Amino acid sequence: MAEYSKSAVTFREKIAHKQITIPTLIAVSEADSIINTHAIADIFSKNFSNPNSKFIWYGKKENLSLLKRKKTYSMFLTSQKISTASHMSPLFSPSNYYYGKNGEKLICKNSLDDTQTELCKRGENIWFSAWGYKEKGKVHARLTWNPYFDALENEIKQIIKIDGSIVR
Repeated sequence: MAEYSKSAVTFREKIAHKQITIPTLIAVSEADSIINTHAIADIFSKNFSNPNSKFIWYGKKENLSLLKRKKTYSMFLTSQKISTASHMSPLFSPSNYYYGKNGEKLICKNSLDDTQTELCKRGENIWFSAWGYKEKGKVHARLTWNPYFDALENEIKQIIKIDGSIVR
């Protein structure tokens, strides 16, 4: 974590007064407990000038009304028992064997008390969210997959088009 933090500081210093002109895709969760997503949105707005760059926001539409080249996906999905995205959820497909919707890994230690953690481990009425999210009457495990993964995959394919063909 310390090395990641150092690299993030170095990156911010290097781009502080520069324009990033290559097409770039940034995808973040509003409820990310690891990074300051609003700062990332600000950096994107100021420094990523390529018209094909895109900022994908998993959360509420408010707070980003001035950001151009953004796509917003609501992460309050009652049909899938999702309350918020987590920092890791944009990265994984619902069909991922380990972190997917029915994957091997269920992260019940989500800042819950011991009783809620036990209910989660037993699979009783589990909802999904970012770390630390609490809502009365709901037990939350960490959301480890992206319900919009296919859309993200399509965005990636658009960014990496070279001479009209997709790099595979």
